[in-house]
Amino acid sequence: LLAQKHVQEDAVDLQELVRVLKRKHVLDSLCISQPNGSLLASSEGNGVNESITASALFNYVQSEIPRSEIVLIRSNTWNMLFKYHGKIFIIKAPASLSTIELKAISKEVENFLLKNDAPVREQKKIQRSSIE
Repeated sequence: LLAQKHVQEDAVDLQELVRVLKRKHVLDSLCISQPNGSLLASSEGNGVNESITASALFNYVQSEIPRSEIVLIRSNTWNMLFKYHGKIFIIKAPASLSTIELKAISKEVENFLLKNDAPVREQKKIQRSSIE
């Protein structure tokens, strides 16, 4: 499918990256939140409600089954909740994704955040050294 359709992967911010990943991995929606439910990015307009509900559900499952990694729920579409580097990923897709696919999506987000955070860190170092 991706060979037939080119997906532009040059995102300028996290919100745009989430929309790119939605198209690239053929997802219904992708939402990223903090464990407390605060929204980081969403491919859909209903991200705030979705992030609060999904984070609460994921945290509840973690409290009952501490070693659980992924929550899969089948209801018309697949709902997949998992935690990666302190962020909760909420993915809705027409079919369940493998663990490898889920990790690939989360690694793309983490790589994007690291890449785009690096200039900010460098700038802070430069500012500190000029003050000293």
